[in-house]
Order: sequence, then C-alpha cells, then structure tokens
Amino acid sequence: MHPGYEVNIDGRLLERGYWLYVWKIETPEGVLVHVGHTGDSVNAGAGTVVARLGAVLDTREQARGNSLARLVAGRGLEPLACTYRLLALGPFQPESESMHEHRPRRVEMQERAAGLCAALEARGLDLVGGAAAGGGDGVLPEEELLARIVVFLGEEEGGGVDFVI
Repeated sequence: MHPGYEVNIDGRLLERGYWLYVWKIETPEGVLVHVGHTGDSVNAGAGTVVARLGAVLDTREQARGNSLARLVAGRGLEPLACTYRLLALGPFQPESESMHEHRPRRVEMQERAAGLCAALEARGLDLVGGAAAGGGDGVLPEEELLARIVVFLGEEEGGGVDFVI
C-alpha cells in the first residue's frame, strides 16, 4: 500500500504580493532554517507563497533559485529524509504594477529578510541559503513578529502549513 500525505493550504496564500516566509527543516542531523521572500525577481511581479513552494522545494538538479533540496543536499543530507514546515507572513505590500513600485518594495523585503536572519542567527539557529546568504544586518523584525517566528521554530508538533496575516 502506498502512503498518503495531506497538505492543507489556506486560500489566502494565493494572494499575490510581498511575503516573508520561514522554513523549518527537520533533518536527521538537527534543524535548519531558511528565510526568504516573494518579489525577489527582476520583473515587477510578486508572486504567491504557493508558487514559491514549488520553486523552493524543487528537487531537480537544474532547479533555479534557492532550491531547499539543493541547499540541504549541500549540507550532506538527503532532502527526501527531511520534514519541511512553512510559516508565511504577509503580504506586507500588494503586488507592484511597475518596476518603479517594485524596486523599493523588493529592497524592503530583502532588508526584512536579512534582519530576520541576523536575529535568528543571534539566537543560535542554523540558517541555510536564502536571505542568510546575502549578508548584511537588514532591518530587525518587530518584536511581535520575531516572537511569532520563534514560537513557530520551537514547536515540536509536525505537519501542515501555518499562515499569519
């Protein structure tokens, strides 16, 4: 008999815009954390979190961008032996209609992601790829936002996709 897997996705995750997201990757060797955001492309669009799911979890060798599978494998771990949990935050801004609007929103999200990485690294968490690879201090997250993320990363129960507006 083949195993079955259940994935629950809140319809609000289909909203296009500038989102911040945090992945908790439970590996046989411990926990890794990945921070990213939508709207990091060179076009004026900012996609959905659901669209990022497919791109970030792409296991193909030719996968583009910050493929978590490739990053996890780069740590000498088997990506298929891991559990992935996602916390999506946003959208902070609606999707842009022009590059003039997009550039400052993209920079804002890059700074938010970099600041979150700095705050999580300061707490001793092991970050992999994404905004952590960009360097810089960025903009530190609001205390309430950071507290929500810390609770998410400290949870022991598995499963599902968490969603925060």
